[in-house]
Amino acid sequence: MKIIIYILSFIIIMCSKPKMETVKIDKLIWQKCSLGLSGTDCTQGTAVQLPWDDAVKACENLNEDGKKWRLPTLEELSSLISCKDGKKISKDISCEWKEDELSPDAQRESVFNSSLFPGTQKDFYWSSFTGEYESLDGTKKIVAYNIDFDFGMVSFVEKKYKKFIRCVTE
Repeated sequence: MKIIIYILSFIIIMCSKPKMETVKIDKLIWQKCSLGLSGTDCTQGTAVQLPWDDAVKACENLNEDGKKWRLPTLEELSSLISCKDGKKISKDISCEWKEDELSPDAQRESVFNSSLFPGTQKDFYWSSFTGEYESLDGTKKIVAYNIDFDFGMVSFVEKKYKKFIRCVTE
């Protein structure tokens, strides 16, 4: 009898779990909301920042529609950014801004489509792209690249730092 109750409880919980909102662009299916947010307008919950290794695991642990989720490549993540001058960003190219557009209060065009991805944080998001960096003292550090969704800036930091996450699948 207890087993039947547990099974029924599990089924009820799984059936009542809201479906994750997604956005299909070309061949990729993106999480509509940053990890931690949900709802059609991404206003439920709190967007989370995680170190890179935990971000990778969080994407891999998503179990939506039986698909294999992952962190996007740098190229995939950069495809969501549209610089005002039409340039595409890459690991070596970021969007360019005039001095007066850089202040926090400046009115500037968004670098991404916020209607497709509501609730996107104007901050850095992890990509799966990693590399090695030699610091001034000669020590080598493993870094991961990330993209700022406020300025369209590409940078890299050590994996221990926390960034926002948007997972992708095919």
